[in-house]
Parts: sequence; structure tokens; C-alpha cells
Amino acid sequence: MDDEDVDVYFAQYDIQTVVSDVLYELGFHRPKEVGPFLAGYIARRFQIEGQVGGASGTGGGISSSAAQEDYAAIEVHPSREPDSEEQLAAQLLLEVRA
Repeated sequence: MDDEDVDVYFAQYDIQTVVSDVLYELGFHRPKEVGPFLAGYIARRFQIEGQVGGASGTGGGISSSAAQEDYAAIEVHPSREPDSEEQLAAQLLLEVRA
């Protein structure tokens, strides 16, 4: 596989966005156990039903709820209303993510 094939694959499956989103989620949630968190994230992101670990049946998968219990979310409580620059920045971020 040469560089051109890799570029085509990355473009076809939008790998850059997936990696960016995974890094964002890891930074936001700061999981204690990265493996189960990533398995749960991938299952939610790509709407995989059943076992999170990719296994079908009863073999070795981790349930989605168990994967979600091992991380703590960062809670932010702003002490004031956001100013116009902050609101504009938030709107731009939402547009970029859409």
C-alpha cells in the first residue's frame, strides 16, 4: 500500500475527523480505563448494536453501560453569562462540527 492509497482510504472514511473526535472525547471525559471507554465510544459513534467489544454472542464483549461507568465527566458551571465573543465562538464550533 503506497501513500496515495492511504490518502484515499483516509478521505473515504474521514479518518481525520474520527481521530479528532476521539481525542476530544478522551480529553473531555478523562476515562480511568481507556479501552472500555473507546469501545463504548466506537459503538455509540458507529451505532453498533449488541456487544461493544465487537464480539457477537456471549464471548468477551463489554456492555455499553459498563463501558460508560468507568469515566468521570468534567462539569463546568459558568459564573456569568457568556459575552458576545464567546457566543460567536460557540456558534462557529457548532457549525464546524455539523
